[in-house]
Amino acid sequence: MFKLVRNKVPELFERHHGYAPEEVEESQVTVESTRKWIVRSKLEEELGEFIEAAFDDNTDIDAIFEEAADLYEAIIQMLREVDGSSGYTGEKLGKAIRDKEAKYGTFTDFRFVRISEEEKEHYYNNIKGKVDNEY
Repeated sequence: MFKLVRNKVPELFERHHGYAPEEVEESQVTVESTRKWIVRSKLEEELGEFIEAAFDDNTDIDAIFEEAADLYEAIIQMLREVDGSSGYTGEKLGKAIRDKEAKYGTFTDFRFVRISEEEKEHYYNNIKGKVDNEY
């Protein structure tokens, strides 16, 4: 099975196994849609591992943060694929997070409300971006 790994993993693999892992040639993963599917698979893997760790009462908190770091890295890679940049993706994401927080707040107060699909559609179709001071 081939999978997307962090940059240093092939060298660590070789050090521990005595041989390099089989690696797909770069020319075979240059098509944008192929790269997105590879990253999507990694995102799904990392999200699953994060959720599993977070719901396991026996998982050490540091291990949960480590899983979150892997998920974050997979998100950053997907953003690089869709943005086409190799640079300031983390900074762009940080700005988007801060902007959204300034407009809507955060989840920290754990406000849990009922909003119907019709009410949500009304907001997106009639209010968002069309009414001053209404986010």
